[in-house]
Amino acid sequence: MLTPTLEDMHRYAHALYNNLDGPQIIDTRPEEDFDSRHIIKSINLPHTKLLSCLMSPKELSKVFLKHGVDTTLTSILIGDGLSEFIVELALKEVGCEKTGIFFGGWEAYAS
Repeated sequence: MLTPTLEDMHRYAHALYNNLDGPQIIDTRPEEDFDSRHIIKSINLPHTKLLSCLMSPKELSKVFLKHGVDTTLTSILIGDGLSEFIVELALKEVGCEKTGIFFGGWEAYAS
């Protein structure tokens, strides 16, 4: 698992904004929080969309596809402290091994 620093996150956000190579950024907070503030061009996938522990990898893949998450890319997760881990577990369930969590969440990034 990657553990990006705040400096890394700013670099990833810059690359995303400018359509440069870099990881996709998945914001795991609820939609209303995402709508109020988020990293431009990040993907919103609230962890609640993946809470069913009975979801098969095929069903999880459909949720990722619906939200625009490419499971072949490196994914950096940002959220509110717990939600990132739920999404990371679901990504691993469908075979995505290139994941990272930005510890500190949105508040640390935005400060």
